[in-house]
Amino acid sequence: MRSLIPQGVENGFKKLLEPLALWLGRKNANPNWLTTLGFLLSIFCAWEISRGRLATGGVLVLVSGLFDIIDGAVARKTGRVTRFGAIYDSTMDRYSEVTVFFGIGVYLIGHHFYITSVAAVFAIGGSIMVSYIRARAETLGFKANVGLARRQERVVILGLGLIFNTIDPFLDRLFQAPIEAYFGKGFVHPPLALAGAVILLAILTNLTAIQRLFHVYKQFKSETSQA
Repeated sequence: MRSLIPQGVENGFKKLLEPLALWLGRKNANPNWLTTLGFLLSIFCAWEISRGRLATGGVLVLVSGLFDIIDGAVARKTGRVTRFGAIYDSTMDRYSEVTVFFGIGVYLIGHHFYITSVAAVFAIGGSIMVSYIRARAETLGFKANVGLARRQERVVILGLGLIFNTIDPFLDRLFQAPIEAYFGKGFVHPPLALAGAVILLAILTNLTAIQRLFHVYKQFKSETSQA
């Protein structure tokens, strides 16, 4: 498996957004302004998360992620694809991720959930490395848009992880016994859905970075064997 979201599902979702992209194109929407709006939403998202409004933050993560699809679609539909636009889009995506994780970090540290905050650091570090390896590889002529936790998967995992905190009382009852058995009674843990999403991303993003590096290595070996 090269990614968590099947290509057919991804293509089908993009097709659903085509009417919106066409409408925005007819309204002469600037793709870079759509990118900027997505970033501004991530700032509001981080604020909501830091204040403990996790479900609202999760919805905003998903909405902000939609702009990552729509801005590129509008650029293609209107013939406004530019090299600067591509760099600006990638840059704002990275800032959006860092901003959201900053909000998560503020929330976790403010509630003394230090172990999960460490996982958040590894998650954002892995996310940055996933993007860096692809960008660096493509400048050298390799392809590296593979991996279990691409930008799409990261947005979905984090967004749903935040939204599912609305059922945290149910999760508490479900996992109360193993948590108490391991950590002891009275252990105060972070919201389980959020903690699960952060820890999962900490693992998957770094695995994806390794996956992309290995994918590039195979291309390199193939080139050198044919030389």
